[in-house]
Amino acid sequence: MDAAQMNTLFELARTSRDAAAARLARMEQQAGQARQHLQTLLAYSEDYAVRLQTQAGDQLDPAAQANRRAFLDRLRAALETQQCEVGAREQASAAARAELAMCQRKLKSLETLIQRQADETMRRAARHEQRHTDEAAQRAASSQLATPVGSHSTADLHRL
Repeated sequence: MDAAQMNTLFELARTSRDAAAARLARMEQQAGQARQHLQTLLAYSEDYAVRLQTQAGDQLDPAAQANRRAFLDRLRAALETQQCEVGAREQASAAARAELAMCQRKLKSLETLIQRQADETMRRAARHEQRHTDEAAQRAASSQLATPVGSHSTADLHRL
């Protein structure tokens, strides 16, 4: 695979990682909102229970008692529904976290592969350069060996 293709894969992986991070942030925000809503319902339920305790001595007509029971049933149902919602939002957050981790591993793997390819390209270039240098040195040594030791130029001979 050539460098351009690897860079394209790397950019796609980076885009996927960024999208996964954005999804995780959204899921975490939604889970936080669901937990906050549950806390609000719990606080209201506790407050209502305290008010019922203070009014326990008051006699209510059967219709008011039925209304109170119906309201408590709806409040319990709302709490159960919100607890399920919190659980679902937390599961979605966990799934988004796992997806982000997978995207990060993939991106890191591609980074490592690209770096290894770059290192291999540099090693090949260095070996090629070394081979070229060795060949040049060998040619220079061969040309010196080809010249006889006792051979002198005519100018050198006239000086003698």
